[in-house]
Amino acid sequence: MISEKIPDLNECEAFEKTFFNYTDILRNVHMEIGLQWGIMLTMQIMKGIINADNKQ
Repeated sequence: MISEKIPDLNECEAFEKTFFNYTDILRNVHMEIGLQWGIMLTMQIMKGIINADNKQ
């Protein structure tokens, strides 16, 4: 019974490692997209403020 459980444990560890690596990659991609969106939004807001100032 013990010898049967060892491969399962290894499989679980391997799965956990790949899963956490995958979530790390996803998190990094999310951060990149978030930064790009943040920059774009900031630029749009700045443009809006500048345009509003020019109109007055």
